[in-house]
Formats: sequence, C-alpha cells, structure tokens
Amino acid sequence: MTRSLNDIMKFTATAKRMQSFLIKFIDYITIMHKKYEENNARASSLNKFLYEYELHSVLTYSPKINTYLGSQENLPEKSQLPEEQLLFQNTKNTELKADFDNLPNALTNPFINVKMWLKYEILEIDAILETIDKRHELEKRRSARHSKRIDDLKELNNLQNDKFMIGSIFMSKD
Repeated sequence: MTRSLNDIMKFTATAKRMQSFLIKFIDYITIMHKKYEENNARASSLNKFLYEYELHSVLTYSPKINTYLGSQENLPEKSQLPEEQLLFQNTKNTELKADFDNLPNALTNPFINVKMWLKYEILEIDAILETIDKRHELEKRRSARHSKRIDDLKELNNLQNDKFMIGSIFMSKD
C-alpha cells in the first residue's frame, strides 16, 4: 500500500510540474499569437511595397523602357509598361493580385490551435489531480469509518460480556 501511495505522490508531483510548465507555455503562445496577428496586419503594407518594387524594377531595368532611370519626369504611363514583365500589375493576373491581397485573411493563426490544445492538456491534468485528491479524501473517510466500526464492535462486545459501563454512554461519538 505504501509503495502505491508513494508512486501516486511521485506522479502527482510530476503532474503539477507539467501543469506549471504548460501554464508558462500558454503565456508564450499568447505572445506569439498576438505577434502573428500584428504581422498579419502589416501584410497589406508589405504587399503595397512589393507592388511598388515591381513597378520600379520594370521601369528601371526593362529594355523596352530605358528613359525612366529614376527620374520622376521621365516616368511613363502605366499603359506604356510591358505587361509581360509585370506580375502583380498585369491585367491578365488580377486573380493573382487578389489572392495575394487576401492571403493574410485566408490564413488561420496556428497559435490558436496550440493554445486550445494546451488548455485541454491543463484541464486533463486538473481532472487527474482532482481524482487523486478525492481518492485520498475517500481513503481518509474509509479509514475513519473503519476505526469507528472497530471501536463500536469492541463496545458491543463489552456490553454483551456484561462489561457495561456508565462511561460508555457518555463516550459515544455520535
């Protein structure tokens, strides 16, 4: 009995350490979740920068347009740009640009799932620890009832053997 009780106590200590680790882990995941959302919010500005970079690159390096050379005065109209060299500004690729713009909204934050998984793990550990505590309480109550029953049987035996004492009336625990 003591060996199994010792094993239960070791397991309880380990489970409590795991629980505290998981709680700290949730704190880190919460930070990562927020950072992911912040980065997603910045994605549209990054996309705009990418579109401007594409235009700048085509204007600067295209062999068909060599008048730009970084000067705003020589900037050609968008209709004059060679569409086959454009990826996002190409009228034939409007779906690509729309998909790229909607990409942050289409992605699911993976830290939401990790956080939920950690919460479920903590709840499972709570349930196990509560079960162990309730078992311990039940064992205490069973032991107390067993002791009381033995005392009552001794008193009954004394009464049956004519060893009735006045004190036994006042010593009653009920």
